[in-house]
Amino acid sequence: VVSFDTLAVLNRIERSKKHLVDRIPPPFVDWSSPMLGLGGYEILIFLVVAMLLFGSARLPSLMRNLGRSATEFKKGMRDEESDASTDPPAKL
Repeated sequence: VVSFDTLAVLNRIERSKKHLVDRIPPPFVDWSSPMLGLGGYEILIFLVVAMLLFGSARLPSLMRNLGRSATEFKKGMRDEESDASTDPPAKL
């Protein structure tokens, strides 16, 4: 048997939970944004560190190879989708 006082306490707890949920701040990093929450200074620091690590001579070739890899990956994904749509289903 639940008394009226118990229901009042439970009701107060539920209201306080809702109040706390409303006060939760948004996440610090918005991972859905294209820049992943990075500002201008962070990107500048990242580029300076990359230049120091790889040097100015190797960095363009690294970026070129990264672009080629991404292009090949996208091409492979398109080919896989087209192969899946043209192949008949396998019978067991």
